[in-house]
Amino acid sequence: MDNLVVMLASLFVGGASTGAGAVIWGTLLPRLIPMEMIGRVASLDFFVSIAFMPVSIAIAGLLALIVPVETISIVAGIIPPFLALAALVAGRMRHTEILQRLCT
Repeated sequence: MDNLVVMLASLFVGGASTGAGAVIWGTLLPRLIPMEMIGRVASLDFFVSIAFMPVSIAIAGLLALIVPVETISIVAGIIPPFLALAALVAGRMRHTEILQRLCT
């Protein structure tokens, strides 16, 4: 990447989106999973994340042979906010929050 501004913007947006996903997951986990199962669920989540990391690196490497790296970087900076929004909507965070308040 030869454009520092585009690279920094992509990293910022991607990092912020990843952070948003982590906050959503960290909030939902103790609210939706029984306390005696949280350790198992968190371990499974971590295992799956680590297991698929080499797969994502392999896909990115193969994709870099076809698509310019600049395009991959821009897309990697644009897609995460939409995924975070989709997780927010699909995870029904607002519904879960309202339900949690009613139960306490």
